[in-house]
Amino acid sequence: MASGLHTSAKTEQPSTYMTIFEIELNGKRRASAGLQGSGVVTAILSLVRRRKATRFSEQIVLSASGLAKEPEGAKKHVEWFTKRLNHGDEVRIRVRTAPVCDPPRERPQGSRPVRAAAASASSQPIQQPPARKKVKP
Repeated sequence: MASGLHTSAKTEQPSTYMTIFEIELNGKRRASAGLQGSGVVTAILSLVRRRKATRFSEQIVLSASGLAKEPEGAKKHVEWFTKRLNHGDEVRIRVRTAPVCDPPRERPQGSRPVRAAAASASSQPIQQPPARKKVKP
């Protein structure tokens, strides 16, 4: 499409608006992730669970990243954030259109995402959540 304009999914008409992911963690805004030009945007919630001796450890991570295509055709990895989560955290991702979004950070060429490097470095043992009290009607 000319001039880097996007086509709206609902109207199929050119627009300067883009589809974005508004990401909140525990009620606080973390990022508004989107790309004006061509590319890929992902919001990933992942769980890595490993057995270590007689116990399991797990790591829960939320990340927003993607692959942006430069006007000259080069592709670059971008990242808005990577955040380790705990049991009880609440994640909200709202898909919407907007004229602007938060600018991503460019990830250095050949670097691994933080979530992959951290998975092997600092997994936490699983702790049982507190027992819930039974409520009588």
